[in-house]
Amino acid sequence: MLAVGARTISLAAFLPFLLAVAVLVLLAIGLLGGAAGWAGTVTKLGGWLALADGLAAWYLASALLLNNTMGRDLLPLWPYQRSGERG
Repeated sequence: MLAVGARTISLAAFLPFLLAVAVLVLLAIGLLGGAAGWAGTVTKLGGWLALADGLAAWYLASALLLNNTMGRDLLPLWPYQRSGERG
């Protein structure tokens, strides 16, 4: 639900939530797979995606902190633009 709401804010806000959903789905599938041969691979993929999620969240936090502290856009947030808007 947070990913849907963050989509209308910016890409930098949307990506961590989208990745978090993907991580949770992959880890759940891996755990439900039990001792099947493919379950370990799916779990590892979920772990790598969790690292990417952490990097995306770190970028968002850094961009919000630096941009607000410095008073200018040091790191882009790629704001959402409705169709027909130019920016």
